Order: sequence, then C-alpha cells, then structure tokens
Amino acid sequence: MRIYSDFRNKCGLAVSIIMTITNVVMYYTTLDFCKPFLGMMRLYFILDMYDCENNIRFHHSLVLLAITLMVNCNQPDNRLIMFNKWLNTEWSTIFLSMYFITKKDIYKIIFALTFFYFRIFEFVKYIYFSDNFHNDSALICINNQLPISYEICYNTVKLANYSLFGINIYWFYEIAQKIRRRLTRQST
Repeated sequence: MRIYSDFRNKCGLAVSIIMTITNVVMYYTTLDFCKPFLGMMRLYFILDMYDCENNIRFHHSLVLLAITLMVNCNQPDNRLIMFNKWLNTEWSTIFLSMYFITKKDIYKIIFALTFFYFRIFEFVKYIYFSDNFHNDSALICINNQLPISYEICYNTVKLANYSLFGINIYWFYEIAQKIRRRLTRQST
C-alpha cells in the first residue's frame, strides 16, 4: 500500500475518527442527524481518489456507493446492523493512519488485528451466518430516495457488501504476505 503525504494521512485519520464517532452517535440519535457527516465523508472519498492506486479507487467507489445508499435510506430505524458493519471498518483505518504518521510498529500490529476482526471476521458472521444481512438489504431499499427500483437497490446493496468483503480479503492476504515475509526475513 502506498504511503501518502503526511497531510493526506492526517486527513484520512480525521475522517476515520469522524466516521467511527458517527457510528456511535447514529445509534443513539437518528440517521438524519448524521447525514451531514456522511456527506462530508463522501466528499473526502471523492477527493482522496486523486492520484492513488486503482484498488484504492475501487474501494473508495464502493464506499461512496455504500454511503450514498445510507444517506438516501429513509428508514425510521437507524439501528440497521449493516450501517454499523460498514462504519466499524474504519477502526482499522485509524491505526493504519496512525502507523503512517508515527511509524510506530505497535500501530501496524493493532491495524492488522482490527482489520481482521472488523473487515473479515465480523463481515463473515454478518453476510454468511446472519439473517440481518438480507433483512437490512431489504430495509435500506424499501423507501430509498434514490431514483432506482427496489430490485436494483437491493442487488446493489448486496453487490457492494460482497465487493467490499472481497477487496478486504485481498488486502488481508497482502497484509498476511507482508507479515510472512518479515517473519521469514527475521528467522534467517
């Protein structure tokens, strides 16, 4: 993964922290209260796509899609588990940004652990072992304000989730390869 400028890393850290706080605030307030924060996140992901690798652009496009679906969801129940899963992934980004800023190895370790927990383990439980995934996909689309049909919305939500999970599997594989190379280098 490319290391961006210090300013860009600090912006990424700020956005990750704001998204994590938004996740907590959304649980206790309403989605409407959090929509301005989510709009700000969309702007960040658009701006951050400039001069970055294609896999980052793909990830940001998926996140933009997820946030757009979230902002246009017109459900009174703001406790949809899918929103929580999407926003919880930012925990690992906080530690990745902290590592890029400080270069302290402890943040790399915490990043790898939180990445696996929130982006792999929690998503596997949610997508494959929970009825909430299908229920949330439907609830997001029932009264969605986007000018698309329910079927297109529902399939888009599911595709976005599977795609985000897929890119996180790929990135976790890359993380595991870096760890393996480092351990192999240290043992020789």
